[in-house]
Amino acid sequence: MKLQFKALGKQEFADDPKVVTIFKTPGEKLAFYMTEYREKEDCFFGYVKGTSVDSWGSIPRNNIEAIYKVDQEISGQDRTRTQLSKPTPISELVPAFKEPIMVARLNRLMEEQQKKNEQERDQDQGQEPEH
Repeated sequence: MKLQFKALGKQEFADDPKVVTIFKTPGEKLAFYMTEYREKEDCFFGYVKGTSVDSWGSIPRNNIEAIYKVDQEISGQDRTRTQLSKPTPISELVPAFKEPIMVARLNRLMEEQQKKNEQERDQDQGQEPEH
């Protein structure tokens, strides 16, 4: 698992980061979609779903273990960890991300095209007309 995280590198600014593993509490009250593992800090970075405010952020590995332990004691069920066969874009795992990711990509493409058009226009204006 660590090798997959290492191969992907930092993804915190990726449009559609790839999830390597998913940790879920019993009853799936909480799900941690992990996109990075930071070995020096022994923490994961990813998306937490199931809290009052779903969000991106870092969480130390021992905090995940503590959450699971408490939840397991309450529910009597064991946690689940899904090791994905290959890193999977979060938009395929959390459907709510599909539209915002597509909009962000479209906006970026439009900005890139606008810059390209401006550069071409500036180049055309800087050239002498041919005789």
